[in-house]
Amino acid sequence: ITFGLALAAAALVWALDAEYLAPAAVLAGLILLVAVDEFRVGSGFIQVIDFQQWSAPDPNIQAILKKEAGSTEPYRLLSFQQAGQDVKPSLDGIELAAGHHPNDLNRYRELIGMVGSGLPENLFDRRIRRLLNVKYILWPDYEFKQSISGPTLSRTTLRDGTPYATVLEEDGLPRARLVGAATVKSDAEDVAYMLSDAFDPEHEVVLPEAPPITLDGAPASGTVQWLERTPNELRLDVTTERAALLVISDNWYPAWHATVDGADAPVLRAYHTLRAVPVSAGHHTVDMVYRSAWVTRGLWITLVMFFGLTGATGVQTWRERRAGRPS
Repeated sequence: ITFGLALAAAALVWALDAEYLAPAAVLAGLILLVAVDEFRVGSGFIQVIDFQQWSAPDPNIQAILKKEAGSTEPYRLLSFQQAGQDVKPSLDGIELAAGHHPNDLNRYRELIGMVGSGLPENLFDRRIRRLLNVKYILWPDYEFKQSISGPTLSRTTLRDGTPYATVLEEDGLPRARLVGAATVKSDAEDVAYMLSDAFDPEHEVVLPEAPPITLDGAPASGTVQWLERTPNELRLDVTTERAALLVISDNWYPAWHATVDGADAPVLRAYHTLRAVPVSAGHHTVDMVYRSAWVTRGLWITLVMFFGLTGATGVQTWRERRAGRPS
């Protein structure tokens, strides 16, 4: 079909060049070809539906939103719908542990065991789900032709009673928490270790190198309270009885910077791709800000180029007017 359309377009151009057709006739022919191709594609692949009806949360999503109503604690949903690439719950502000295949961080893909557009295989492991603050699983019974057991929050069914999709409750760890022990594993070892029975996601942090703070290995006791949480800034009120690592179950990136009571603190890469900040015993305010030097450099380059081009255009216009030529 593509070859036929290209051949027809080439024939029209040839007819124009050979003066067999007027330019207006060639233009009309090209418009007709575009219309035919659009109809061919649109009728087969594009279905227009009402957005409000499509985007309205189904009973399963409504059950999650109702359960979390009034809570300020962040949580994640792991949806296995659409072969693990479901992003529709995010329309209702629900954060996801997997989702569509984007140009995302490679270390996170390695942690969840997602290759290409395949299923996030490592998220079948309860330890990794707990680590990533997964509190709910959306399981597509009908799509996978099987159901899984667990505490059920909600379930949708077909007219004959066959389970269609089920929301299961999970015991995910808090998005921000204190941990008092660290295990050092290289990047080549850490994911395999976290999938083993030796790994305790609640009481140990896996780091690529020793932490810059002395930990006694005992379970951390204290409180962590969210004061502010936006995509680029976090603020937490932290109280701990002993030195610990404040774990944030969000992706690490070099542009994240942290302060503890206003003093600079390192943002450690933990669990292969997450974040941790060392804190001493006591009460602290921990701030974390995404501040990229590359963004700042790009802004300055843009400003320099803008004013440079504006200045060059002004000088050129001034010279042409002095010479008596139209600009």
